[in-house]
Amino acid sequence: MNWSFKPVILTTDALIFLLIAVVAVSAWYISRHQHLVAPWRKVAHNRAGMIAIVILLAFVTVGLLDSLHFRPRLSGEAASGK
Repeated sequence: MNWSFKPVILTTDALIFLLIAVVAVSAWYISRHQHLVAPWRKVAHNRAGMIAIVILLAFVTVGLLDSLHFRPRLSGEAASGK
């Protein structure tokens, strides 16, 4: 039995990772402009804001882990349908 796994990327999963890339680029852009950083500093210094961010990151982490799909790699004979 071959236990190697092949990742499967669905269209919806690719869009999720594209969204994460857009968020990362946006965060980089925001970090370069002081007038955009100021509101996020207020959130970072607010207890309720930090609790909300931690909960949101937990949901995002579970969502990203849920979007990963693996399937067992088929042997040559099973892959060809014989």
